[in-house]
Amino acid sequence: MIWKDRTIKAIAEMIAVHPNHPAPHFVYRSSSRLTRFFEEAGTLRKILEEPHTDDLTPPDAFCRVIALLMDQAEAQDEPEERPAALKALNLALGREGFEAFYAEDKQCYIRHVGTQRIAGISTNPHHRCRSQGQVQ
Repeated sequence: MIWKDRTIKAIAEMIAVHPNHPAPHFVYRSSSRLTRFFEEAGTLRKILEEPHTDDLTPPDAFCRVIALLMDQAEAQDEPEERPAALKALNLALGREGFEAFYAEDKQCYIRHVGTQRIAGISTNPHHRCRSQGQVQ
């Protein structure tokens, strides 16, 4: 998957937010927390190059990045539904034809805007995102 540099930069800035960042609704991560975050999720550009089903389904590692980034337990200066964080993320994802949303399970998922196809993390962390019509 090849995405625009500014999309990747915008998402990276949400992950590696500085304490004085203009969007305080993302958690500040010290260098050790950033290291742990990327150990859990991998790096952005590299993970977008991982194998994936098709151009409408991001790689599983990218889904994990978004799920970690948007964890409702990490809400800062906003409700747990994280409306400001979700808006900022969707501004970036929209450039690529995707959007993020919270499902009933309170997990953040990504869907392709044109097809409404949802990419979710498979139950096996070693499998790619699975495409599905709806999240249960």
